[in-house]
Amino acid sequence: MIAGAVARYAQRFHPLLAGGHSVGSPLGAWLLLALVGPATTGGERERLAETLGLGIDTAFAAARSLLSEPHPELAVGSAIWHDAARETPALLEFVRRLVPPADAGPMPTQAEADAWARERTMGLIEQFPLALDVGRPMALVLATALATKVSWDEPFLVVPPGSRQLPAEPGFADVSVLVRPGDPFWQGFVSTPTGPAAAFAARSRGGLVVVSVIGSREPAVLLEAAQALAMELAAGREPARIPLAELPLGDGPGWRITEAEAPSLQTERYSCVLPAWEAQSDHVLRGPPELGFADAGSALVRLLRPDDYDLEAKQSAVARYTALGFEAAAVTALGVRAGAAMLPSRRVRTARIEFTRPHAVVAATAGGGEWSGLPVFAAWVTEAIAAD
Repeated sequence: MIAGAVARYAQRFHPLLAGGHSVGSPLGAWLLLALVGPATTGGERERLAETLGLGIDTAFAAARSLLSEPHPELAVGSAIWHDAARETPALLEFVRRLVPPADAGPMPTQAEADAWARERTMGLIEQFPLALDVGRPMALVLATALATKVSWDEPFLVVPPGSRQLPAEPGFADVSVLVRPGDPFWQGFVSTPTGPAAAFAARSRGGLVVVSVIGSREPAVLLEAAQALAMELAAGREPARIPLAELPLGDGPGWRITEAEAPSLQTERYSCVLPAWEAQSDHVLRGPPELGFADAGSALVRLLRPDDYDLEAKQSAVARYTALGFEAAAVTALGVRAGAAMLPSRRVRTARIEFTRPHAVVAATAGGGEWSGLPVFAAWVTEAIAAD
């Protein structure tokens, strides 16, 4: 139930990643909205419930549970800070409902907020997304943080660029690439609305599943495919593959399929190479109404003493995919700034798959309970880094 709701919200979030090399956390944004939910009323409450994909009370309980009992591979955090001069009984009651797990207190300085972000993300996020010491003072800030630093169950091998067989697109040329030394966790072809796509899944020692998908040039399509595949694998289900015999021989968008006689008990073989990559992104969440932050901000404003306010909602995210593992973090913040009006031997087929063009990556949590199959981080990768 929770995984499905977060997955549907992630589809609203993915367009933020479509503009270029970027990373973000739909779960981080969903958690923050779920925490605000009980403060909403009327039509705004109905819209936010639709955005969250769950009833307000159910989403709030799920968010508190996830933040109180994090997945073994994730560090999590939440905070609510406010200006005491603008507090009301309604705000104090709202804070009481969030603590614990949220940290609460007076409005921090920028240095203190930056330190909170670094501490809650294992040092991956250096700066808090909102500027607290610039311009009009902040009256209320709510934030969530997610981070992971995991090692693959088996490290990749680093091979030179010359080992590639297919042309690499700009952003992926002339860098070493990664090859799985043993059997991969999962690889194969899957169906998408724009045709077949190739996928490769790696798993951390503690159960984080990271799926890369390459195919058409539509980021939304590939991100959705990567998310669905990551969630299935993280939940312990076996996704359906397209047999290589059903795909045309020759070159596709990121792969080459050949056929030859070979002594083998198998009828299919795969060979995958992937880039090492890293990304850093800052997303403005207030603008797109489908993300829900306008309604959440309106609810927070009503908790404060009457005044003119301006809403700010941002997320800072980072990720890094290397031969040894995967690390990623995101801090999502919703702030109410005072002093302005608020803005709302058989034939054996071999598929050579090379992730050397723009592709999607989604990480999901494996394990039981509410964390089962949750999409945590998503990325649209358009450039690689040196793997060695």
